[in-house]
Amino acid sequence: ASKVANIVMLGALLEATGILEHDRVLSALQRLVKNPRFFELDVAALARGREELRQSQSDDSPWGV
Repeated sequence: ASKVANIVMLGALLEATGILEHDRVLSALQRLVKNPRFFELDVAALARGREELRQSQSDDSPWGV
């Protein structure tokens, strides 16, 4: 569960900074995560982090970055 939380946070960080292209992150995950089930879980967690950041910015949340 903590690894998934880290990937969610990574997604938010990448969305906020634009530091790496999405394809490069997916490629790195694919090389590092050998189990297809866990890879799909990480891809979903990454997308969730990106979406949560976008939503927090549009909601005028006091926690938005």
